[in-house]
Amino acid sequence: MMRRGMTLIELMTSLGVMSILVLAMGSSVMIASRTLPQPGGEAEARGAAARGWTVIAEDLRMASEVTITDGMWIDLTIPAANEENPDRIVRVGATAEQPDVIVRVSEPGPAGLLISGVSDVSFTRRLAARGDQRDVLRASFSIAGHAFVAEQRLLNERDDS
Repeated sequence: MMRRGMTLIELMTSLGVMSILVLAMGSSVMIASRTLPQPGGEAEARGAAARGWTVIAEDLRMASEVTITDGMWIDLTIPAANEENPDRIVRVGATAEQPDVIVRVSEPGPAGLLISGVSDVSFTRRLAARGDQRDVLRASFSIAGHAFVAEQRLLNERDDS
């Protein structure tokens, strides 16, 4: 007699093997998804901090005068390109109304958001060491529990003494 089809044992065995393969594939997908960067994680926070600091550093490079106000604001005087235009004043810091963001206010011009989700914003000035000719502005803040510290040498600041 010729057999047609499969026995119940063969069917159950193939179903068991298939379920083990599906379980293994599901586990590998779950493990792979955990290795992806999480939204709001350290990599994203570092990127946001770097983008914001790049804008601040560009202003600091051009500033002829830097004043730290309340430790949370810096006021920068950026000289005009020619004598006909007035110097530009740029303020960077965290406001009392929104202490969790660092904004850049350029006069004249609108305010712009630089870094959001920050806490513990602090700007300090480190005096030049003996061999250095310029002071350094140091900014420290936290994003999503990750602390960041950045420094920029004040290249164009005028020495009025």
